[in-house]
Amino acid sequence: MDLMPDKNRIHFLDVFYAYETDEKNYYNIVTISSFILFNVNALIFLPKLAPRSAKKTPEQLWKWRNIANSLIHSILSGFGAMINLLRTPELRYELITAYTLFSWSTLSFSVGYFIYDFIDMAVHQRRPSTYELLIHHILVIICFALAVITKYYQGYALVALLVEVNSIFLHIRQLFIIQGWQKSYIIYKINSYFNLGTFIVFRLFNLCWMICWLVLNQSGLNHLPKYFF
Repeated sequence: MDLMPDKNRIHFLDVFYAYETDEKNYYNIVTISSFILFNVNALIFLPKLAPRSAKKTPEQLWKWRNIANSLIHSILSGFGAMINLLRTPELRYELITAYTLFSWSTLSFSVGYFIYDFIDMAVHQRRPSTYELLIHHILVIICFALAVITKYYQGYALVALLVEVNSIFLHIRQLFIIQGWQKSYIIYKINSYFNLGTFIVFRLFNLCWMICWLVLNQSGLNHLPKYFF
């Protein structure tokens, strides 16, 4: 089966097929829409939904809504990556050349979020520790954007996006802390167990697997178009 990127290829999720005629505009629309939606959510909806315990100071409210937005992204992108990889076997076996419009959409959505979060942190949280996260976001944006633009390495990018499953419980824990929840609360303990379990599976094991895959497949990592070099 030929899995090389091709505009005429029939994609696995036919529900998105109508958008294939103008692919460049499509991923631009998804990325920009994601960026706008996270901003609107942060500025309009989340401040109204924030509990009183998270509104004691403007900084606390900002941190709560920033993490709440991150939680939303983790849920959508983490499970989106899982659905992509489970529903489309080609994305699991051909990490370099396979792609679908759904995988394209998932990665474009994440690019929009990381651009939003980069700007949000750069504007509201100017601390030395923030620069590490900003560098992380820049690298993620570059890697995911390359996968979106070139249609290569989308399977590998989706595997990387699986770490967001662990981030779900990490962000929930952060929200608990901001709201002053005690560690003795049963829901706090349950979340801690899920946080640890998903950390081992979706972050530690997953990242180790990705490194091993790169080492074993380094001879075939030459598929990006020459104009990127």
